Formats: sequence, C-alpha cells, structure tokens
Amino acid sequence: MKNIVFFSIFCFFAFSTGEIFAQQVSLIPSNDVWERPEIVPIPSSVEGLKNFKIDISDQWLVKNKLSGDIKADIASHTGWEPIVNRNDRRRWNNLSERLFKQEITIPGSFDDKRIIIRFGGVAHTAKLYVNGNYVRDHWGSYMAWSADITEYISGSKAVIAVYTNEERTGLASFISGNGIHREVTLFAVPQNYIARANIETDLDSDYKDAVLRVKMKVKIHNPQQVGKLVLSLADKGGSKISLNPSKFDVPKSEEDFYVESFVSNPLKWDAEHPNLYKLTACLLADGEKSQSVERNIGFREIERRGHQVFVNGQEVKFRGMWGGNDAKQLRDINVNHTRQKWATESFLDSCDYYGVYVLDENPVDFAKYGPEIDPECAYQWLSLTSDLIERDYSHPSVVMWGLGNESFHGPNVLTAYRYAKKEDLQRQVMFSWSNRVKTTEELPFDIYSFHYPNVLFGPNEMRDYGASVWMANSLVKEREKDPQLPVICDEYAHVVLNAAEKERDPNVHNFWGESIKLFWDYMYNTPGALGGDQFGMFPSLNSKVEIPEVWLTRKAYSPVHLEKDYFNLPQKGEALKIKMQNRFCHTNMNEITMKWKVGDKAGAMICPELAPAEFGTLSIPVGKVKTGDVVEMQFLRNDGFQLDEFTLTIDPQPFVLPEISDQSPEINESERYYTITGADFSIKVDKYQGLITSGVYKGREIITYGPMLQFTGSNIELREWWCDNLSVSKEGAEAVIDIFGNYAGIWVRYEIRIDSKGLITTGYEIRRFPDPTPRFETLPWNGTHQGGFSEVGIAYELSADIDRLQWNRKALWTVYPPNHIGAAKGVAYKYADEIEGDWSTYTNDGRFFGSFSQRQIAPEETGFTNNFRGMKENIRTATALLEGSNIGIQVISPETDAVRMSKPEWRGHNGIFIITDNLWNYPQLGLGNYMKEPVIIQQGYKNKVMMRFYSE
Repeated sequence: MKNIVFFSIFCFFAFSTGEIFAQQVSLIPSNDVWERPEIVPIPSSVEGLKNFKIDISDQWLVKNKLSGDIKADIASHTGWEPIVNRNDRRRWNNLSERLFKQEITIPGSFDDKRIIIRFGGVAHTAKLYVNGNYVRDHWGSYMAWSADITEYISGSKAVIAVYTNEERTGLASFISGNGIHREVTLFAVPQNYIARANIETDLDSDYKDAVLRVKMKVKIHNPQQVGKLVLSLADKGGSKISLNPSKFDVPKSEEDFYVESFVSNPLKWDAEHPNLYKLTACLLADGEKSQSVERNIGFREIERRGHQVFVNGQEVKFRGMWGGNDAKQLRDINVNHTRQKWATESFLDSCDYYGVYVLDENPVDFAKYGPEIDPECAYQWLSLTSDLIERDYSHPSVVMWGLGNESFHGPNVLTAYRYAKKEDLQRQVMFSWSNRVKTTEELPFDIYSFHYPNVLFGPNEMRDYGASVWMANSLVKEREKDPQLPVICDEYAHVVLNAAEKERDPNVHNFWGESIKLFWDYMYNTPGALGGDQFGMFPSLNSKVEIPEVWLTRKAYSPVHLEKDYFNLPQKGEALKIKMQNRFCHTNMNEITMKWKVGDKAGAMICPELAPAEFGTLSIPVGKVKTGDVVEMQFLRNDGFQLDEFTLTIDPQPFVLPEISDQSPEINESERYYTITGADFSIKVDKYQGLITSGVYKGREIITYGPMLQFTGSNIELREWWCDNLSVSKEGAEAVIDIFGNYAGIWVRYEIRIDSKGLITTGYEIRRFPDPTPRFETLPWNGTHQGGFSEVGIAYELSADIDRLQWNRKALWTVYPPNHIGAAKGVAYKYADEIEGDWSTYTNDGRFFGSFSQRQIAPEETGFTNNFRGMKENIRTATALLEGSNIGIQVISPETDAVRMSKPEWRGHNGIFIITDNLWNYPQLGLGNYMKEPVIIQQGYKNKVMMRFYSE
C-alpha cells in the first residue's frame, strides 16, 4: 500500500485478564492536539427493536427570560412558549441566553437499552439537562454532538432541556446559528454499543486493490458480553463483496481502534463514477447480533503532488459552486465541486450518491483581530474542527477540510490545522485568507485559498498565490522556497452585485457569463490552478427562479469542449470533423454517447477515445451536406442525462448588410416640416426641434422622436436638445438630414441618410463633451469601476404600440433554453404574464440575497419584462414590432452593435426607446469579473447606426 499506516500497530494486546484478542485489531493513539470527539452514530438496526429512534426535532418550548438558576427555570411552569417554526429565528436575534425543553415519552422497549440523544446543531454554548440533571456541555453551531442519558432517566417520562448562550463574544462573534437549529434524535442502543464507525480506504500503487480501514470505538457497559465485530460489504445491487478478514474481536478497553480488510479490485469512487458500496458493521454479543451501523462508502484515495491534487491517481480540477443544497442539481449543471460551510449529513450523502466533491468547511466567517490569537478561543476553533471531521469523515465526497472563511491567521488556526493533519492524512486542508502568514511561520493549510482573482490579469493569476486587488500582497510569494501549493479560488466570479447595473440593463446577468467562461478556461488550462467555486448563485439555486447565470455556468463548465462554434464544409466523401478536448477528470470520452441531427438525417455514436485533458477529433459520418446546414448535437452520460448540446452551422456565411436603393426618396418642405417619402413610408423632420418627429410605415406610425444621443456615464442628462442648424438635401439616391446642436454642453452633429426603401443610416459625431471620462477605481467588493463610459450610441423613440422585440445575433453559446436572455435568436414581449420560475418574464430583479416579487397589478402599470429591456449584444438584426402586426423597425449590424429597449422617463415622452449602442460595457461588476476594455472616446468621436422599416 502507498499510504503508510499511521496508527500504532501491535500483533497482540494483553490485558489484566490475560486474554489475547485477534491480531487484526489495532489501537488508535489519541490525537495529542485535542481530544477526539465522540458522536454516536445512529444505528441501522438494534436487535429486539423495530422502532429504535424518535425524531424530537420539533415540539420544543422556549423560555426567553431566565432567572439565572437554570434548574429552577426548567422546573418552572411559567414563561414558556411553543416554537411554531424552529427555522424562524427573527424574534430571537437580540437574545443571548435561552432555555429549551420538551417532555418526551420513553418507550417501554427501551428499558434494557442505553438511550442516546443526538443534536444536529445548537448555537453556541449548550448545556444539556435531563430531568433537571446536568449532563454535558457543547460548543459550536451546526455541529453534531451526542450524549448517553441513560443514567438520568427513570420511568416513562423525561424532560429534556437545553440551555443556550449565544452571546456574540470570542469566535461566536463570527458564526451564525440560533438556538436548536438542526434535527434532534433520541435512539436506543445495546448496553455495549458502537460509538464510532469511520471509514477510509487505501488503494495500492496501481489504484486497483484496496484496504478498507474502519476506525471504531465500542462503549462497554456489560463487560460480560464483549463480543465480536463483523463487517460485510455489498454493491449497489445487493451482492456481497468479499472482505478478508471480516470478523474481529472487540477490545474491552473502550479505546479507539481500527480494523483492516482487503478488497480485491473494487469499483472506484470519483465524482464522475460515484460507485458506492454499503458497509455494515455488526456488533455481536454472545454470538448474536445486537446492533448494526451502516455506511455508504466509496473506494477513493486523495493525494497532493506539488501543485496538483489527484483522486485515484488522476488529476482533478474543480468546477465549483459555493453553496447549493441539491447535489443532483449541482451535478446536472456540470458542477463537480461545492464549497460548503453548513453542510448537512443528508446533503453529503447526496454528494456521495450523485458525485460532487466537497470542500467541507467550519462555519467561521470573517474572524479577525482577536479570536485567531486569543488562547481563550483555542477550544472553540478545535471544537468546530474536530466535530466537523468526526461527523463527516466517512463521506468519499469530502476531499478537503476548511478551517474558516476570510479570517486572519493565528496560533488557534494553526493548532486546528495540526489537529486535522493528525486525524486525516489523505484530505487536504484549506484556510482563507491564505495570504498573510509570515514567512517564518508554519503554514496552516495545504491548499492556497484565493478569493476573487481578476480575470483581466490573465491565466497566471489563477495559480499565483495572489490576493484580491484590494487586499495586502501575499507573503507566501516571499518564502525562500516555494511550498508547492495548489491554488483554489474558492470564491470567484461573483454574480452581479451592482444594483445600478441591473436596474439599467438586465442583460448584465448574461454578460456575466463571459466571466465564468474565461475564468474556467484559465483555471483548467493553467498548471497549479486547482479550480474554483463560483460565488453568489446559491440563492437562485435554492429558489424557484432560475436566473440566466445558471445556464451560463452549465455551458462554461461543460466537460465537452469544442474548439470552434462551426463546422468547415467537408470535402466530398469526408465526415464532418471538429477538434475537441475532454475536460472530464476521470471519464474517457468513449463513455459518452453523441446524438446528431442534420436536416432529416440523424444518428448516434460513441465519442472518440480521449483520456481526460486529451485533444482529438470528433468525426460525424453524416453523408452529403452543404453550406448553411445546421448540425444539432447532444452529448449524453451513460444514465441518459444530456450534459451538453451544441447547434453548429456548416461553413457559415458572414451577415451581409443591405445595399442602398438606387432610387431616391422624395423631399417636400412646408413651413414647419420637411417630409421624406419613399416606398410605403414617410418621415417628418421638425424644423423647430431639429429632429425627426414622425416615421410612418404602411399607414402605422412607428418612429415618434429622434435621434437622441446615448452617452451613459457622461454625468449629463441628455433630455434637453437645442438645435443650432438643420438642413435637408439629396445626395445621390439618399435624402440627407444634417443636424447640429447640443445637450447642455455636449455638442453633436447628426447626418441621417434615408433611401427610398426606408433604410435609415444615422451617423453622429460627438464634437465636444465637458466632463472627463470616468476614471478607473479599485475599491472593495462592488465599488470597483473599470473606467470609461457604459454606452455610446443612438436612441429613437418608437410608438407605445410596440409590444415585442425579435433578434438574431452572435451569441456566446450556440444553444440556450427557451426565453433565455442570451439566446442567439428569440422574441421578447414587452409585457407578459409572469411565469413562476421564468426570470425572463419578470419585470423586476431580486437583488443579491433578495427575492423576486410576483406583481399582482395590471401589466401597463409595471415595467417591461427582463427579456424585453435586456440588451441584445452583437446583433445582426433586432426588430421592434407593433402589437398585432408584423410591422416595425429593424436595426441592422455586422455583429458589432447592441440593442436594448427602454421605457423613457422624460416628460412628454410616452413611447418606447430603442437604443443602439456602438460601444458598451458594464464597468461596475467588480470582484475580478470580466469587463470589456474601458469605453473611452475623444472629442470628435464618430460612428453610425443602421435601421430600416420592416414588414414580413
């Protein structure tokens, strides 16, 4: 075996009785850093009892005003109130001391058994009393703990009481949790019972055969019935797997011990092949079964070699998510890793089952300036760490322990690290912040934690022992010898925090998708970058509203990576070919089925044999194809789940802009207006206002005002237009409107060219603007400003009867779900019935950690839907259509411009603005997210926008 067994191993153990027990049992020395906690596992069976456990999570009474005498308060019958919902803690937030109790009935069948109570989590200091008798203390929120309360029970009734002190002092100042906030279970066990059953596996050098190691403790209350321990192993189909040996004598010493069994070539567990076995540890008394404990186990081994982490000998890269409480949901959006601060046991069970790696972290947040160095707080760090490891040790999904979030390093953190390393040699340990450990001090981590790298700094940022741009530099870089640490960005690509950006344009959600794509490409392709955990999406994952970022993450994290988003036209007789990369960690691409369809032809094939990280060629034997054909592809796991899909065009042709008509429109002049008339349209130019005030097409007014300069970020409200000069003339086959004026200091020249078919080309020149360009600012969190303007372009006001926008554009991905704001093609309605869970139909946007309200008022009183008002970038066409018709106005661009719809706030304007931007950015995303190059223009900046009247 590669791993050296780190316990003291003896061939024989002799006790005062002179009895010698089996050679296979080995004692586990105590952890000399901190006492190993004992959390009694809930049995899977207890001989003689059908119902051996009782859920007492609810029915608690609470007393919020205490006298100072806990036992007297327990005995008192006044001042108690029922807890209607134990998750409703709002009314308790200002209380530091409370008392909980409930009276329970002890079944008669428990009479000859030991009675255990197990708490899933109590905050922070807890004292347990049974029938007025003090039993034990515990410290630490969200952590399981147990107590044997047999000696305190007499008769069929028992009053269980828990005193809690939640005063925000010491480490408790940096941990959430209120009262009894997790499940509570009462259960019966035999007089001699299993008090510990933790599992680890050790693979041989070929990662084939395994040693199954079971760390045990048996509590002895009847020395006359100390028996044997029998292990059995079954696969998912229930078939028994050979264990050698499988039967062991139990030591009478009540010390921790371990046993080992050899397993020949078991299926291995990894996040892509979550092969689980069921291990049953059965305790025998006088040869008869007395109790069993079951564990779902996976045979897997974790190793760190320099900057890399391996599972079963294969390098892993973490496509991660911070939070989330549904392992299947995470897996199905191609997430293979989750950072968890408050993981429940049932959630970890599901990660074992579905295949998600877990960074299992204690609940400490932002502990600074005291608790990390205060000796009085050392026990708190150690209590949290030891409880976490004891509870979750057997889960194969847990690959890393976390010692705290965004906290300062100190001796208490280092001591917790030393405890973890003595207790668990395989798993790695992480702590954030990692950057400020002095070069002369021992590092309290194996994995370097880096929050919010800046994607604009390039791929090396993902492995460079960095620190967020507003933090102090990393001292780890200054060490004489590189400690060879993998770097995990366990918080990165924060979803959009800036409320102003979201209010202005919901497409900022979709734009953010470029961040996750760039980050993951860099992480995957950079040696030493272990991966990361995207932060901020978990409120949506846990709600009924699927924000656009969910799909964007699924696509970016896809293990199927195609090098292009189109096919070249093959030579006659050749297959369609495209270069691909396998971005799985443990899966050969030949385990994936690909279904394809081209027109009326379809087929399915096994993907080529490509090892993880390997490049190769995907060849599809579709037969005869032609330019413009569309190939639909679906990539399926063995369980039939579609993990990715693509729609690629064969030899796509560039979008061609319309040509100017060779006939000229008519120009007529009256005292107030110029009127330009062509095929089915007329445009009025108001001489006084110096703008177009009407554009009628096929008898319907579509344009009502414009053009207007779009210059977001200029700090000037462009509402008041002063025209200094206007002329209308003919040049060639076009009418030309020449306008010069200003918006309170911003001087603009417009040149609007109109042909006889209604093609309108609006050229503009910003001759002068008084305000300086917004400067770059680096501030914490969402205060960062990339610099530059947000939008530069042209707007026109359209009729209020416009009710939808349809578009065709170059999108980030080739496939999107229905109504996704980022889709390459689609139709968005101005008003729509809100569909629960469909973000595109909502008219508002919940802020971070906020909720999405369901408006119950008339549509005309609300704003526009998110999809309608969200910017459509890189358009070919964007068409605004009148209600009940296929008539409207169409913006045209060679995939260089963006269009969004807006409800005007200007007095006297009641229509809809169609805004076409030549330049745009979202400069306030912050937190290292992708932002385009700053939009910086000089005096005299020129550009143009093309649009035309449209009908089908």
